[in-house]
Amino acid sequence: MLQLVTENTISVFRDNKNFNPVVYKIRVRSEGPLVVLVFDNKRIEVRTPTAHQIGFALIRAADDCIKANEIGAREFVVLKINNADIHLPAEAGRQLGASLLRRSDPADDFQRKYNLRTSL
Repeated sequence: MLQLVTENTISVFRDNKNFNPVVYKIRVRSEGPLVVLVFDNKRIEVRTPTAHQIGFALIRAADDCIKANEIGAREFVVLKINNADIHLPAEAGRQLGASLLRRSDPADDFQRKYNLRTSL
C-alpha cells in the first residue's frame, strides 16, 4: 500500500561519506497536473515548477559528481525527501533528474490546457 506524503521537504546535495545503495525501485510518472515520484511505498506528488527545480538540481549535482570522480573523489548524489536519504550514483542521479524533467512536460501541458497554473 502506498503512503501519500502531503508535506514534502526535498533537498539535493553531493556527499562522499558512506554510500548506501538504493534497494527499491524509483518510478516517475505524470498524472494530470502532477508529477509523481514513487519509491519505497511512498508517493510524492509535486507540481511542474517543483519537478523542474528538483530535476535540474539532480542533473547539476550529478554533473559535479562526475567531474569530481574523474580526479579521484568518490562522490554520489543524495536526494533527501522527508528525512529519507536516497543515495544515487552520479549516472543514476542524472537519469532521475532527466526523467523528472521529461515527465513534467505532459503535466505542464495539462495545466495549460485546463488553466491550472500555480506558483511554487
